[in-house]
Amino acid sequence: MENTDNLDQQFKTLARKTKRKRWLITILISFIVSLFVVFGSYKLTQFFAKKSYLQLDQQFELVADVASPNIHSDSRYISLSNVLGGTLVSNRYKNVNGYQIPWEQKQGSYDWITYSADSGTDAVVEISNDQQIVGYRNKATRNKIPVFFNPHAKDSLIPASNEAQSLKDMPNHLAEVGITFDKPYTYQEIQKMTPKNLLINWYWIGTNAHFDTTVLSSYLGINANEQNGSLTKRDYNHFIKQLNKANKQMGYQLNNDTVSYSLYEDGVAVTEEHSTLETATFSGIILSGSTENFKSLENKPWLYASSVGIVIEKVPFIQPTK
Repeated sequence: MENTDNLDQQFKTLARKTKRKRWLITILISFIVSLFVVFGSYKLTQFFAKKSYLQLDQQFELVADVASPNIHSDSRYISLSNVLGGTLVSNRYKNVNGYQIPWEQKQGSYDWITYSADSGTDAVVEISNDQQIVGYRNKATRNKIPVFFNPHAKDSLIPASNEAQSLKDMPNHLAEVGITFDKPYTYQEIQKMTPKNLLINWYWIGTNAHFDTTVLSSYLGINANEQNGSLTKRDYNHFIKQLNKANKQMGYQLNNDTVSYSLYEDGVAVTEEHSTLETATFSGIILSGSTENFKSLENKPWLYASSVGIVIEKVPFIQPTK
């Protein structure tokens, strides 16, 4: 009888040990599985977050290459980063005859699901005393934004004018001015037309449409060499490549009662007719230089309109480019 009791006790002890062992194994397996799930979820989240980041970074690059009139980026970095995503920031400036003037940052956010970017062109309208819209100012910097006109548009929100002529009353200043031509001109023609004491900053490809371009928050064109205002064949070919990418990946469409306008589709249509720099034509440029030098634009037959952008006072410790 005593042996039977001992045997029962041994079985109970063995059962308890087996049960504890199974629980420990179950806990260990659950812990390992949880680690794999957490690690796998982390890696998967990182994979998709990186994919969103790369897509956002490419969008920043496209905008910088095709839709940044005299706007340059000197750095691009990730801010406010976490496991799920972060914020991409581009520090930008404008070149006004050698003076680098801070411009609005461009920012975009990304996570493991999607990404989004601001336009980087937030503007407030400028109203005249008679309550007419006469221009735009950047919301962040409050600097004036050059406007470009379409000579073939039936109506224009902002009336075409020659603002550059007012610069003669501002000595010891530098100015940025958007020039709209009376018609498109080739690159070589523009080099001959432009006064040598003014720097070409940017070339506008114009439009094939009859749309009022003064309502646009962005224009398509190519930033020139910051030292001499030139373009190369490589610059133009790269612009064409990036413009076609932007047309496929980015939407920019405006609609009103009578006209539907797609910025990038229009840009592709313009450049399809001019596949090389030799045959390319441009409908406008951005110039910068000393205010007194803009007097040389007076009575030029090719000048349809001029729109002043940034105006700054000269300082003795920065040498202008021209």
